[in-house]
Amino acid sequence: MYAPDEWLTVRLTAELEQLDQIRCRAIEFKRPGTIPFDHLYVTYNIRCVASLDATGNPVYRDRHLVVIDVPPDYPETPPVARMGAGTPPPFHPNFWNNGANYGLICIHGGGEVTADPSETLALLVQRIGRMLQYDPEVTQVHMGPNDAAAEWYQRNMQRTDLFPTDYQRLPLPGDVPVTQPASEDDDFLIC
Repeated sequence: MYAPDEWLTVRLTAELEQLDQIRCRAIEFKRPGTIPFDHLYVTYNIRCVASLDATGNPVYRDRHLVVIDVPPDYPETPPVARMGAGTPPPFHPNFWNNGANYGLICIHGGGEVTADPSETLALLVQRIGRMLQYDPEVTQVHMGPNDAAAEWYQRNMQRTDLFPTDYQRLPLPGDVPVTQPASEDDDFLIC
């Protein structure tokens, strides 16, 4: 049995392995130097709406720096995700663009749901990536973080020319990469 302070070290060590499994061109992160750690720095190379131009058309940005703050009593207390220093939030319903919460990422249902302690950091990092892609399964339309983006998204969410904004496949922890058939004569692939 682990002591409480050892439990966090064991969990974060396992979660770093999961994070290594989802590292790809779209998701990069700086590995913390020590465990336990209190911050995880993630760079997303994902096309997302940065703003709207004067005619209401999206202006895109392909790089987003995010910091995930890991509290000392994680996972009982959920992590907090925010934009990295110098990185403005994208034009998105789940990213705060005003007030005291500027730069925070709404990762827990607009306050209507509680965080799930079983969601690992790797799953959270992957989910934020899907938010940046405007994936309809994880993009929450509610007022608060960015009302203008919520209204714009709600008006346009059926437009397949706008959403998702990026089609990169974001891996899940434990995904096995798909390999190509050994020869051109193979007509199916067993994974």
